[in-house]
Amino acid sequence: MILLFLCFLLQTLYKTQVKELKEEIDEKNKETQRKMQELQNEKETLTTQLDLAETKAESEQLARALLEEQYFELSQESKKAASRHRQEMTDKDSIIRRLEETNSTLTKDVDLITKENSEISEKMKKQEEEYKMKKEEEINNIRMQYEKSINTERTLKTQAVNKLAEIMNRKDFKIDRKKASMQDLRKKDKENRKLQLELNQEKEKFNQMVVKYQKELNEMQAQLAEESTYRNELQMQLDSKESDIEQLRRKILDLQQGMDSTSVSSLQPDEIDGNLSESRLEGWLSIPNKGNIKRHGWKKQYVVVSSKKILFYNDEKDKDQSNPSMVLDIDKLFHVRPVTQGDVYRAETEEIPKIFQILYANEGECRKDVEVESVQPAEKTNFLNHKGHEFIPTIYHFPANCEACAKPLWHVFKPPAALECRRCHVKCHRDHLDKKEELIAPCKGISTAYEEAALPGEFLPRCWSTTWFLNNYFGQLIFGCVGDNAVTTSPSCAKTFEEWYFSHFTDWGQNFLSVLL
Repeated sequence: MILLFLCFLLQTLYKTQVKELKEEIDEKNKETQRKMQELQNEKETLTTQLDLAETKAESEQLARALLEEQYFELSQESKKAASRHRQEMTDKDSIIRRLEETNSTLTKDVDLITKENSEISEKMKKQEEEYKMKKEEEINNIRMQYEKSINTERTLKTQAVNKLAEIMNRKDFKIDRKKASMQDLRKKDKENRKLQLELNQEKEKFNQMVVKYQKELNEMQAQLAEESTYRNELQMQLDSKESDIEQLRRKILDLQQGMDSTSVSSLQPDEIDGNLSESRLEGWLSIPNKGNIKRHGWKKQYVVVSSKKILFYNDEKDKDQSNPSMVLDIDKLFHVRPVTQGDVYRAETEEIPKIFQILYANEGECRKDVEVESVQPAEKTNFLNHKGHEFIPTIYHFPANCEACAKPLWHVFKPPAALECRRCHVKCHRDHLDKKEELIAPCKGISTAYEEAALPGEFLPRCWSTTWFLNNYFGQLIFGCVGDNAVTTSPSCAKTFEEWYFSHFTDWGQNFLSVLL
């Protein structure tokens, strides 16, 4: 029994322990499953985070690759910009050096031309003074000789009268009156012939001296005209050089301003050219060959307007060679206005709205001496060319003297053949020209005071809004403003101009220049 009881107790104890162990195992299994579930959840969370991290890493890697590529491109562009900047700086330095060399060369040329001009002016002044002194001395000598000969003739005449009185008072005059009278007449006749011969000799000598000195005077005048022409050409070339120097100085100033600014690399060449073109006006005009526009037409001229001068060139080649055909001083300009039909009645009707006039003083004009052009056969018979004169055959019935020999050139019934220059109005006998005598001085006549010029049609839109060429330049330079004094196309402006012109500039020399836009 005891064994059974012990066995029963052991069995019970064993079952209890087994039950406890099972419960413990179940609890441990549950704990393990719970932990495994937590680990699984954590694994899934970590896997999700890993996927997100990998995705983020890949996006960051892609962004880094893009940034590296952009960095490489920017570095390449930076290198190219730096090299281009260095190249532009080198080119501009070379341009500046070249312009400085050109400026120094032109400055030396201007100094040389100015020096030559001053030397020529001094030489001309000395020659003029010497010529005046020589002429005065010769005139004094001739006057003294004539006074001496007159005094001698007076003395001889007085002696002859006294001698005649002495003979008349002699006592034996009545005795042999007839014989003495005949002897005295022969003696007086002989003395008269002798004095007449001496008088003719003196007249011949005087005529020879007049011809000699007139020839020398003509040579001096011709030399003076040549010197004046040469001086005129040098002055025109000097004005052209000054205009070129002004343009170069503007270029240098613009380049220096561009170098000093911070946006040097952004300054394009076309902007520089635009700035330079705005500071300098130049283009093609047309001026008439002669006064009659319909017959002779227009002649194209290349015009450059600087701050002080208006230069007219025959073509661009003359502009490159600084060889202008005419120069106008802007300081000598008075007024600018449009024209009417009465001003340019020879112009075409459609051209009149495009024409305007510029009034300037004669001393403000400098032009080359125009060579005598070939004329039509029908016109050659109208006048004779000689030393620049254009002589027209004529006769004078009213008092007039020859300007070559100072003899009368007129007669009431039978006047001698005469010539008159239609340019300078010099009058002389026709015999002087037929005999080719050197008594006639070169022509000093000036060209016509009324000229016209024309701009081509393609400049019309730019020029004719109260005339860009007038108001934007001449209006400001002449009047100092653009407003009430500016030129307009209204008729009232023309009326105001006429009143202003006739009240101010009718007593001294002035010129018109009519411009066709």
